[in-house]
Amino acid sequence: MIKEFKDGDWIVNEDGICQVYGSMKYYVEDFFKHEFENLKVGDLFENKMVYKIFCHFDGKPRKTKFFSYLSSEYCEILEGEYLKTFESCKAENPELYNKFIERKPSKPLSSRVEFSIRIEPDIREDVIEEINLLLKKFESPFNYEGFDTALREQVDIELPQNLYTRRDTLMTNTLVSLVYNILDSRNCKFSFSGGVAVKTHYSFDDEP
Repeated sequence: MIKEFKDGDWIVNEDGICQVYGSMKYYVEDFFKHEFENLKVGDLFENKMVYKIFCHFDGKPRKTKFFSYLSSEYCEILEGEYLKTFESCKAENPELYNKFIERKPSKPLSSRVEFSIRIEPDIREDVIEEINLLLKKFESPFNYEGFDTALREQVDIELPQNLYTRRDTLMTNTLVSLVYNILDSRNCKFSFSGGVAVKTHYSFDDEP
């Protein structure tokens, strides 16, 4: 369920009692449309919430790692018994509360989109190096289509039509992970700031 919250709203989720720092809507893109049977490209599929955690459900203030993120699907507005817990913690810890209100993340919260590909074992090291060199020189931010086009033009290997697959897909031995700032979607698309390609083990490569 796509829920809406405003910046500054107080919510409850699995981390405890939290305040919304920001949110960003995410829409289905062509490269992963196969994951959604009932949605088409351009449809909203998630509202990601960035929030700071004030206290746990037992009323104890959070001491470290204040910022996190979660789909709005798993968040609820603060009310009832949890609201009483919040008010009690706030009253007992006024200095901590004031510091909490002013707290901002030291760097943008980020996550990753990952896809797996298969590269022949005898050339895998060289190809991974090529992909990582490509990612290092790629101007940030970039979208998936831009990366996909550059990869096919500059890295001399045969690639499937759709790069994006689940990590545990059979016959893959390389993982490419693209990093995005959660609060920086652009033109209804993931906005990537970098990434890395790494080897993953697949037993097929060990066979004679």
